[in-house]
Amino acid sequence: ETIHIWERPEVLDPEEKWQVSRPEADGYVQNAMAKYKVAAFFSDVEFWETYVDQWSQQFRGTLRIKAGPESYVGWDMRGRLKESTFANERLRQAVEDHAILHSGDPILKRHALNCEIRLNSFGQSFGKRGGRESKHKVDGWAAMLLADMARTKYLESGKQKQGGVFYE
Repeated sequence: ETIHIWERPEVLDPEEKWQVSRPEADGYVQNAMAKYKVAAFFSDVEFWETYVDQWSQQFRGTLRIKAGPESYVGWDMRGRLKESTFANERLRQAVEDHAILHSGDPILKRHALNCEIRLNSFGQSFGKRGGRESKHKVDGWAAMLLADMARTKYLESGKQKQGGVFYE
């Protein structure tokens, strides 16, 4: 199964507005939730608040882990710097140790390589190489980070599926 990372097409005029198709992204979420037994799903809330709220309500009965106190899905990367920084350090180390591998998707690889270490009071976070307005995208890394955070939180919760039943 392949992943899908949207990017602004390079053929567009730089002045032309472009954004990810929200209905298409929602379709990917709906399909994944219908096809797999998803225990945890975290999404950054920036620009997606309405959908994140909808997903949180829609899937609250099947998700085993909450992203935050108010949402099963919503993770505000802007407001949870400490946790995001620690998670970034853990993910970077896992990638360096080859403990986490990916399919070789060229967009994900490019996004990961576009990450620049950003130091803060908690450790090493990440940002776009060249600054916030840079054309070097890192959204694939951010999505991978959120997926790894959800996976880690689920594993730490002790709610793993055993014999077809979730144990709390």
